[in-house]
Parts: sequence; C-alpha cells; structure tokens
Amino acid sequence: MMVADFNLQVWLETVPDTYPSVVIPYVKSDKSGKLQYALQAKKEGRGGSSQVSQSGGVQVVANQATALSRFSISVSNEDKCQIELKFAENGTPVATYKFDCPR
Repeated sequence: MMVADFNLQVWLETVPDTYPSVVIPYVKSDKSGKLQYALQAKKEGRGGSSQVSQSGGVQVVANQATALSRFSISVSNEDKCQIELKFAENGTPVATYKFDCPR
C-alpha cells in the first residue's frame, strides 16, 4: 500500500485569558484523508513534572484547518516544556512536529 504524500501544516493556538493555558493543536493538509495523531506534552520544573498524552484519528479535508483536541497546561518561565505531535497514515509515520509550550 502506498502512503499518501501529505503536505502538513501544524500549529498551536491558545485560548486568550485562560490560566492554565488552554492549547488547541491544528493540522491542515493539501490533501484529504484520514490521519492518526499522538500528542505528548512534557513539563519539568521545580514543582515536579507532568505529562499530557492524547491520541486519535482525524479526517482532514484539503486546505481546511482541523482542530485535533484541546488541553490545558500550566507552565512557568523556569519550566522546561515541549509539545510533540506525531502523525501517521494507516500506521505508517508521516511527520513529527515539536513545539515549545506556550507561556
């Protein structure tokens, strides 16, 4: 089976005036199709560590932004925090994106 050549754009948006920050990851593709995603947010700091993991499937429509989920995370300036999003089609990896957590 041939893997579709997805050209993905991925970004994070935060809901204004929320604490802890509410984060919404988006994906946009130049092709329609079904993708699986795995999201992992890891934070380490003086207050300890925490992790958020989410996964699922999403039907993307060509050239339309699609929200994957939403989650909240509390991050101080001293914390190390990263969000990783992995995408696959039919179990075959398509792309991986890494972001610093919004502050």
